[in-house]
Amino acid sequence: MRVCSIISVLFFSMVLFSCNDDKNENIDIYGKWQIDNLMSLESIAYPKNNGFSPWIEFKENGSFEIKLDANTGNGSFVLSGDDSIHFSMVAVTKICCDSEFSKKFLLMLPQVTGFSFEGNMLKLNVPSWGWFELKRI
Repeated sequence: MRVCSIISVLFFSMVLFSCNDDKNENIDIYGKWQIDNLMSLESIAYPKNNGFSPWIEFKENGSFEIKLDANTGNGSFVLSGDDSIHFSMVAVTKICCDSEFSKKFLLMLPQVTGFSFEGNMLKLNVPSWGWFELKRI
């Protein structure tokens, strides 16, 4: 009887921990993130404006909002697997005066293919280029 109980517990533990729901795996990405830094060979050419920190907010319905130095925008994203992300339909106002840092982020956003977490930082990865570091706000 004791062996059956142990086997039952082990079986249910395996079932419980083997069930993955991708949406729940990526729940930490939802919310507002400050775009803190970019890491690539081009980093020096795109300094961040110290007077303003652009941000992006990921919503659970698959949309996002973005606030650059002067302009705002929105679009959609799709999460797949444990660490893949794809951005589409990115639309931004063209008032004026965004920093080179913000312009580069906007230019590279559709090329982001993955993300990862390092502590409280979110990294948006751009293959063969580098990544952006974001901090939850």
